[in-house]
Amino acid sequence: MLKGPCNRTELADMLAKECGITKKQAGLAVSVMINHMITALSEDRIVELKGFGKFEVNERSERKGINPITKEAIVVPASKVVKFRSSNTLKRIVNEK
Repeated sequence: MLKGPCNRTELADMLAKECGITKKQAGLAVSVMINHMITALSEDRIVELKGFGKFEVNERSERKGINPITKEAIVVPASKVVKFRSSNTLKRIVNEK
């Protein structure tokens, strides 16, 4: 079993091996998928992968915070964040290991 993060290259290598395609084709497929996910999320669409999970954009409202260095009160501006909710299948598989 490999340790450390699973990166884009490793995903492409696994895809190439399992689908019998070149690493270059697999790398392109991984890049296209990620780019389409980014585009959908930037359009405030939900990306749902059955058996894996759901990515969605949530809005954070403006809030008060404290600068940890100066201890000065600051206003943290509103922003959008991507939230991931894992599927029950993924949770079960991860907890079995």
